[in-house]
Amino acid sequence: MVLRNRKSCMPETTTTMYVCTVGSDDLYDCVKQQKVMACFRAWEDWAIYSSEYLINLQNLFLGLVATKDHGQLSVSCHVV
Repeated sequence: MVLRNRKSCMPETTTTMYVCTVGSDDLYDCVKQQKVMACFRAWEDWAIYSSEYLINLQNLFLGLVATKDHGQLSVSCHVV
């Protein structure tokens, strides 16, 4: 049940991560992007999510597709 609840919020979370790192030349943000992509690969290896679902999340994270809810994405990101 927890996995199902987590799966429903993953597209929004992934899109927010994309918005927070897009256009940044910061090395730290580049490393974060690589770590997120490594998580996608691990989830695929472990068969946690279907390949189709993971491809959709990767495309959202890379900004290759827009979400249904957001035409123009505007999210404020605060580093704590």
